[in-house]
Amino acid sequence: MDKINRKRGDEYKENLEKAKSATTLKELYPNYKFKEISLPEVITRMHEAVKGLVYDTVFCKKTDILFYINYSLRGKHNYTISENDTWTKWRSISMVTNNNISCVFFANDDAPEFIKTIKGKIIKRNY
Repeated sequence: MDKINRKRGDEYKENLEKAKSATTLKELYPNYKFKEISLPEVITRMHEAVKGLVYDTVFCKKTDILFYINYSLRGKHNYTISENDTWTKWRSISMVTNNNISCVFFANDDAPEFIKTIKGKIIKRNY
């Protein structure tokens, strides 16, 4: 169909029906390629971001930081996560990725119990 005579309403309805019947992301976005990142790269970027935050200690001790990483985590996920001095002033620092992987990198003694129990573990969720 040429661009002059195309019916955008029909295109919209067709795309809406495809979206309604899709059961996977691949069906919605067949040509989409997820960007990938390694865990050491994530940690480096998080460290830089946290290092740039300037808040008083009282606020930090009551605040949890959650990073959403809009990349798929690649590589092996048995990486050892060591505490970082920049992180210790916060209550907890965690991340989730767009491919259902999460991790609590740091949690101090005041963090909720459910966060402390998974500290340092890479968790892959299968939905």
